[in-house]
Amino acid sequence: MKGTGCVMFIMKGTGCLMLIMNGDGCVMFIMNGAGCVMFIMKSTGCVMFIMKGAGCVMFIMKGTGCVMFIMKGTGCVMFIMKGTGCVMFIMKGTGCVMFIMKGTGCVMFIMKGTGCVLFIINGTGCVMS
Repeated sequence: MKGTGCVMFIMKGTGCLMLIMNGDGCVMFIMNGAGCVMFIMKSTGCVMFIMKGAGCVMFIMKGTGCVMFIMKGTGCVMFIMKGTGCVMFIMKGTGCVMFIMKGTGCVMFIMKGTGCVLFIINGTGCVMS
């Protein structure tokens, strides 16, 4: 997809994800194995989010963006960012991911179970895979 929000989406094996979005909200999202997450956002609010193993979290935020971060239980994560690119990131259970981005390029990403993916982009081009 090339337009207001340029997106590259790669899925490898069981729960291994790489999502890159280049635009007004530049996003790099990587998920490796069970609960290993690396999330980088470069924009008005630059965010680096890393999750490894069960409950091991490293969170770094730089910029002026309102952030609410909630972690509950083992690998259950709710991440909300409000700014130039409004982002809602929810992870529940083992490999169950819901990723929503609202901005110039509206993105809705849902992963449930083992290798089951629903990927929707609403913007210049509407994509569902």
